[in-house]
Amino acid sequence: MKNFTYLLILAALCVGFSAFWIGGYGHLAQAPLPPLLVVQGAHRSLHAELTNVTDRTGLVALAARISGRAAEGSSPGSFVHQWPGFHADARFRGHSMSVRLADDVNRWRITIDRGANGTVEVSRPGSADVKITGLSDDVHSVRIEKMSESPAPAFFGGLFVETGKALPPPPLDNRLIEFIGDSDTVGFGDTSKRRACNKDESFAATDTTASFGPRVSSAFGADYRMIARSGAGLVRNYAGVDAEKTIPQLYDRALPDDGSTQPTPQPPADVVVVAIGSNDFGSDLQPHERWPDYSKLRPDFETALIQFVRSRHRENPHALLVLLAFGENGDELVGAYRAADTVLRLEGARNALVILPKLERKGCNFHPSLHDHAVIADMLIAAIDAAEPGWRKSGLIIHH
Repeated sequence: MKNFTYLLILAALCVGFSAFWIGGYGHLAQAPLPPLLVVQGAHRSLHAELTNVTDRTGLVALAARISGRAAEGSSPGSFVHQWPGFHADARFRGHSMSVRLADDVNRWRITIDRGANGTVEVSRPGSADVKITGLSDDVHSVRIEKMSESPAPAFFGGLFVETGKALPPPPLDNRLIEFIGDSDTVGFGDTSKRRACNKDESFAATDTTASFGPRVSSAFGADYRMIARSGAGLVRNYAGVDAEKTIPQLYDRALPDDGSTQPTPQPPADVVVVAIGSNDFGSDLQPHERWPDYSKLRPDFETALIQFVRSRHRENPHALLVLLAFGENGDELVGAYRAADTVLRLEGARNALVILPKLERKGCNFHPSLHDHAVIADMLIAAIDAAEPGWRKSGLIIHH
């Protein structure tokens, strides 16, 4: 009887621990992810399938509004992309549509009618058409957005209708915010509630669309462009690796891994948020690097920060420049950001400084959590509100 009671107690403890692990701090997105996942909307009629890529006979290309730095692809309306945050919007009339991809590295979300007709998530589909059916024969909006960070360039082949009517794309959002940074800006591992993640778990838990950049943009009815890369810094990268691939060296490229490809034309931004430095000051200096300690790194970082933001000001002369300092990386980083803010003000730039508090960092590998991204977004929104008090009153707030 004692043994039986002991077993009951042990079983209850195991169940309780499992419930905590699954529903609390240890929750992770399913990993590895399924290639295709349909989330039904209110109408609950959406169907999706991955089909072999066929020729374009019988397909009508949708004119899409493309956002994000990329290069033109091999066919009209197609793009090669690698920077995070790439997304496209289109409109059509009909009961079905398809998306063409050649992509072994990314995760995508396709949203129909802003979610009213559901969403489709696609993970590493390879060369495939994502065919979506079950829609009413009405006018529909579609957005496809990259959720993951691309370890290599990938191909977006465009949006199509087979039976239906292509409509003009949605009008441009009345504002554009550019976010420049590293994995914290990308949203690496942001949906996880557990810090220990393997590679597949980190991929499954990363959702760039939930990071602070898209949150801020949505609050102002603005579009967003993201120039960010995990591990990249301003004068040095994480742990001193790839010294030739810092953000200033990569910034102008259409694809971070290809310096020879020209980017498609990009509109100037209305706000530019610069959030670089966590990798400069957040990893140990290595013997092969030229700085013996952070105090010697500080002057070079400060000079590079001022030069980098000046360049963004020349490209976006009417933009508000927001310097976003991750305060937990220490006084050297914060001091450099304060100095840059002062110099820019003396030079007549419109700029704001936001210094973040210590974050909980419960995302994968100690990256910001969804809670952290909400905190960062709120602070940025307050700073932009203070600098541009009429923005939200005059702007149409769009929640994608």
